[in-house]
Amino acid sequence: MLTILIVVAAIVVLFSTPSDAQMVCGDRLEIVARLEAGYHERQRALGIAGNGAVIELWVSSKAETWSIIMTHPNGMACLLAAGESWESLLLPEQRA
Repeated sequence: MLTILIVVAAIVVLFSTPSDAQMVCGDRLEIVARLEAGYHERQRALGIAGNGAVIELWVSSKAETWSIIMTHPNGMACLLAAGESWESLLLPEQRA
């Protein structure tokens, strides 16, 4: 799951152009409060990037919405991607 999250985040960053990227940045606590209150999202996964930033996946309880945020060591967070209809995939060893 963490590998999938990191790959998705990398793809979003690498293939976003300035014209279609509308990066929203701010204090992590404020962004998290908006995800929780506005979209009922909860943190589902996280990982640490090579630059020390924390990459987090937030998903609503019914997987209606999802968000990926990156938080730098100074506490500044940026919304990298957001969307609808998140689906978690099972790892091969988790499949029955």
